[in-house]
Amino acid sequence: MIELKLGVGVSDFNLEKAVCNHGAFMMAPNQWIPSSKTLQRPLRLSNSDTSLLVSINQSSSSLLTLQIHSPRSLPPKDEVAILDQVARMLRLTEKDEDEIRRFQNLHPTAKQIGFGRIFRSPSLFEDVVKSILMCNTSWRRTLEMAEKLCEVQAKMRESKKRKRKGNNERGNFPNAREVCRMGVEALKNHCLGYRANYVVKFAQSVESGRINLQSLEKPVSSPDAFPKIKGFGPFATANIFMCLGFYHQLPIDTETIRHLKQVHGIQYCTKKTVGEDVKQIYDTYAPYQCLAYWLELVQYYETKFGKLSELSSFDYHKISGSTLHL
Repeated sequence: MIELKLGVGVSDFNLEKAVCNHGAFMMAPNQWIPSSKTLQRPLRLSNSDTSLLVSINQSSSSLLTLQIHSPRSLPPKDEVAILDQVARMLRLTEKDEDEIRRFQNLHPTAKQIGFGRIFRSPSLFEDVVKSILMCNTSWRRTLEMAEKLCEVQAKMRESKKRKRKGNNERGNFPNAREVCRMGVEALKNHCLGYRANYVVKFAQSVESGRINLQSLEKPVSSPDAFPKIKGFGPFATANIFMCLGFYHQLPIDTETIRHLKQVHGIQYCTKKTVGEDVKQIYDTYAPYQCLAYWLELVQYYETKFGKLSELSSFDYHKISGSTLHL
């Protein structure tokens, strides 16, 4: 058991709100347990190779409790690695907290309901790959691809070494090294289709050092520092920017057009006009346009489907405006 004390700068933290605000929390290997308000998923140890199942609860307003499902106690370096991943997922840094305050000062409703901490993955690599899984497909298919990737990772781990009795390691989202080992053909046939080429090439660039993900996460980084990657268009790039803490660019797709028509009454919004339409609506909140948009999406979905944090995982595939036939 590890305790993570929330600093005095982390104001009004609520685990449920910090997790259940983006489709990423519905994607494998994340598992949100509504009955206990627990986030559960595998996290990597310091060697980046071994994963252990971790359950995260909020014990009090200033304390998170992490249960690490392992028969053995962990060395300090592994505990630090897990804490760093939790802090990234929940945006617990001073920079994140400062951005939340600034956005909430521009958006009174966000301040009132405590919105602004968008959930993300424990690594930028996972965020980038999941961003391309969201492109040009249905939400159901996105969820399936994430699940399949974790299954392939689990099978690869099992073939590499026999599981020891009592070892609670289970399928995690693959890291760059594991994706390179899987290869294009295996990923194309098992889960990703045409995306396999782009995902493997990205993983190879990370492994070779041509793309340095750690440098992109430094506070001094800017969105201009993110390299152009083949296969990653404006939608995926905007999602990646949001994961990095840059909220100026909306991830525009057909869901955006639907939203502007149904929520803002812009009946003639099209692929050609949507760029200007979102500027007129959301530039008021610059440089946090994406946060304002995402707040509206969450409110819309919860009006139609109920609280996202209370949904069964069997209903996750329904969370899309296209399923409402409105």
